[in-house]
Amino acid sequence: MGYTREELEPFQEDIRRCKAIRSRLEHRTKGGETFPAEVRAALVELEWQENICTMVLDITKRVEAEGEALDFVTASKRRERWIRQLIAEATDGKVGVAELLDALALE
Repeated sequence: MGYTREELEPFQEDIRRCKAIRSRLEHRTKGGETFPAEVRAALVELEWQENICTMVLDITKRVEAEGEALDFVTASKRRERWIRQLIAEATDGKVGVAELLDALALE
């Protein structure tokens, strides 16, 4: 992503303390672009030397899919409340079965 060792030093201390981290954030490249990202970093020892292996994953498509799924769940819950209300009104005699079936067919 274009950062120097010195610029990453504060994060390296956290990784050394925890051994591995995983975080979801709005990542900003050195060029100023931003995108939703998942950052994974782990402390790795190779030939008795401590190294930090880091991956930054662009999760734009995942975030969009999660938003669509949330919209679907919200709409489903709204529809369920509406159907429950219609059924309650039908059992109270406020709405007839024919009107109930017509309303459900329209949605």
